[in-house]
Amino acid sequence: MKIRFKNISPATLQDKKPGDVFRLEADDNGIPAEAYWRRRLDEKAIEVVRAAAPKPAAPVAPEEDPVPTATVARAARKQKD
Repeated sequence: MKIRFKNISPATLQDKKPGDVFRLEADDNGIPAEAYWRRRLDEKAIEVVRAAAPKPAAPVAPEEDPVPTATVARAARKQKD
């Protein structure tokens, strides 16, 4: 999978200038596939850019009560008697 990284070093790394954000092939843990970029990650010269958290879904309206209220009231009266 491709993951976004950012050059946080003061130097140009390959063709990536300081502050550039770029995509690299990486594993599920965010470790770059290429040894060069793994070393840069270990040296803290690049960092994984986290995408903004997704917006929460709109609130869902509560479901209608499957038992009619009249039935519940009748059942309560029967227990009272």
